[in-house]
Amino acid sequence: MEAGAVSFLRWLTGGLSLLASVLFSVNAEPLSVIVSPVPVFSEETQDGELRGYTVSLIRGVLSEAGLEDSIRPEPFARMLADLKKNPNQLGASVVRTPQRESQYHWIMPVTATPNQLYIKKESVFARSGVSSLNQLSSIAVMRDDYRHELLRQANVSGVLAVNSWEQAIGTLLRDRVEGVLFSSAGVRLVCAQALMDCDELIPAYTTGTPVSYLVLPKTEGSEALALALTQAAERFRQTPAFRQLADEVQDELTAFGLIARTDDGVLYLSDSRSIDKAEHIWVLGELSGDFAKLNSRQELVGYNADLVRALLLEADVDAPLLAVPWQRLIRESLQKPNVLAFTVARTPEREELFHWITPVTRNSYGLFGLDDETWETIDDIPKAKVTGTIKRDFRSDIARKAGLPVVEFDSWREVVDALHQGDIDLAFASPDAMDHGCRQSAAGCKNIQLATRHSDVTTWVVLSKSGTDPALVEKFTEAASRLKQSEKYLQWAERWARDINRRSNTRYSVRDGIMYLYSIDKTQ
Repeated sequence: MEAGAVSFLRWLTGGLSLLASVLFSVNAEPLSVIVSPVPVFSEETQDGELRGYTVSLIRGVLSEAGLEDSIRPEPFARMLADLKKNPNQLGASVVRTPQRESQYHWIMPVTATPNQLYIKKESVFARSGVSSLNQLSSIAVMRDDYRHELLRQANVSGVLAVNSWEQAIGTLLRDRVEGVLFSSAGVRLVCAQALMDCDELIPAYTTGTPVSYLVLPKTEGSEALALALTQAAERFRQTPAFRQLADEVQDELTAFGLIARTDDGVLYLSDSRSIDKAEHIWVLGELSGDFAKLNSRQELVGYNADLVRALLLEADVDAPLLAVPWQRLIRESLQKPNVLAFTVARTPEREELFHWITPVTRNSYGLFGLDDETWETIDDIPKAKVTGTIKRDFRSDIARKAGLPVVEFDSWREVVDALHQGDIDLAFASPDAMDHGCRQSAAGCKNIQLATRHSDVTTWVVLSKSGTDPALVEKFTEAASRLKQSEKYLQWAERWARDINRRSNTRYSVRDGIMYLYSIDKTQ
């Protein structure tokens, strides 16, 4: 019965989509589409014809839907007004914001481009770096653009709103303002179109990466057309024609100094100059025994630290490794741009919080106690048992969800001490974390044993999401892939595991670029 209902729903959805296509294609006038003029994406030729990536994309989607097109260019502000006045037409490209969410059907994502604060190379901020928009006293923006509101929300004291992006960039070149907030692609393309010399402008801060869409205004009865167009867009993105279109525009954008890549049908753009200034990248690591410790020169060394150092070298980035407490590592990684941190356990709750660059270690976790009592799972543990872990650790959330009271500490030594003193009944940790805490605690681990084995978790090198340029993410991700596939890394990792196993009587293993903190079958 349930399977039949599902089949019927699929049939009904497909039928509605087909019906919508038929209704809007038979004896229908060409569908009106407005595009905002942007070089490479939507521009007029000398013959008055419209060309560009966005134009070709729209034509491909409408053709897939069985519809003819009538595309015309309009300035962006006029396009929005025209869509409001005459809603039975499409518009491109409109950035998706919470304020606009209910106004349109979001047919298809087109581009994703970082919003970046551009400054002049000789600016004092080029040396000191920028961590927030309100550090600058004056920033130019196009009037009524959504970035205008971003500057107001950031409490920038001097916002200069002008009528065009060409004017905004010009005010920065003439030193009337300290910066301009625009997209990386926009600056490059506007400068090229207006024949402006913008070589002295560099991106200093990223505020996010908004996605622009092909949209249809929401009106009564517009759902059928929106459904037909959305499904046609999905089909077109699976075709060789779309892949060829994406490849061609990526090559074309390279000439403008832009890095372009296509991911799930979205064209991601960034300025190649965004990642030239490595001094704005912070690398933070937590001390973790043989994996990350300070040597006599107070330098971070160990498997984790040496792996990250090799990653920086592969990515051609020069930045020092800083040892920080776990709480600061998490705080900085969540709040600031361009923070490379190691290591962070990958959990469902954290999935959207970071860019996950490369896996480092995999370990088993469990709850440890002083008596002989054991349980099959964490849910079997009596709810009165007080559990200890370190602050802002993922295991705190797991224990709380299981109904266990949790006490958080600043270090694993404090967790071990609390266990011996009876302040907690169980410690939620990995065997290595317990060993690390025991070696620092005067009480040691002689009577501590595993009470419940919970799960295996992989730790990663992560890159902060807040304000980080996608080009930097791609740079580190690709560098990590090259590093992990190199013979030099494989030999070093195997040698490190053999040495630590011999010295510490451990059973570490390496497979697929991950250091397993237990023995594994490498044939699987």
